[in-house]
Order: sequence, then structure tokens, then C-alpha cells
Amino acid sequence: MLDRKYIVDNADQVIRNCTNRGVSCDVPKLVELETARRQCLINVEELNRQANERSKLIGKAKDNDEREKLKEEGRKLREQKEAAQAEHHRLETPAHALHLVIPNMTHPSAPVGGEHDAAEVALGVRQALALRHAAEMGADADGDEPVFLALLGAVGIGRRCPLRQ
Repeated sequence: MLDRKYIVDNADQVIRNCTNRGVSCDVPKLVELETARRQCLINVEELNRQANERSKLIGKAKDNDEREKLKEEGRKLREQKEAAQAEHHRLETPAHALHLVIPNMTHPSAPVGGEHDAAEVALGVRQALALRHAAEMGADADGDEPVFLALLGAVGIGRRCPLRQ
């Protein structure tokens, strides 16, 4: 899954990738929602900072009137923070739904298109011999238990492993 920051910063590449992969998704809408969500989060953090600042000043207040004034300011800031946080959560739900549809970026060497555009990859000599050996060894020595060949890495070393039925 691509990071949302990457999607916002590279929207054109992500759109092109979605088109190449044949995936229908609304990347511009996600960018819009994510930008608004980030701004909302910044607002929540700022309101929280201001409310905490007011709370610290309450203990330093000289008289009861000033203390009550600071408490009221703190309450208003916390209410504003709660409203901004609710807006953040409201934006998160559709942004998350759009984010789930966006595929990972494909490798630059991957062919664009469907199955008919796929490139045939040649096997190395060791891999080809190992696959040929696997085809010939369709049964173990008794001839009654099917086996497969497990290729170990790029060196093409194989081992016979019985299949469990």
C-alpha cells in the first residue's frame, strides 16, 4: 500500500500507474481529502496546544475572576478542538476507502497492458535443467508418490520433496 504522503506528492505518477494497471480510482479526490484532513489535524493540534497553555496559566492566575476567565477560554478551545477532531474523523473515512483501491507502483520494466503484452522471460541453464528434471521425476522411485522440485534461489539447486495428498 502506498503512503498517502507519497500519493499526494506524486499524484500524476500514481494516476498514470493506475491507468497502466487498468485500475479505476479517484486519485484527485483522495489528494483533496488528504490535504483537508492534514490541515484539520494541524488545526486540532494547535487548538490542543492553546488549551494546554490556558490550563497552565490557571494555576498562575492572581485572582478568581482571571482564573474563571482562563477556564472558560480553555473550555471553548477544547470544544473547538473536539469539533475539528470530528471533522478530521469525517474526512478520514472516505479517504481511507479511496486509499484502499490504489495499487502499488509497478516496476518500470513491467510491460503496460494485459496478458497479451506480457514479456516471455528466458530461464537460465540451471533453472531449465532443474525444471526438466522435475518434469521427468513426476513420481518417486516406487512410482506411486508424486513429487515436486523445490528450486533454491538463483543457483538452481533442487531437492525432491514428496507432495502430501
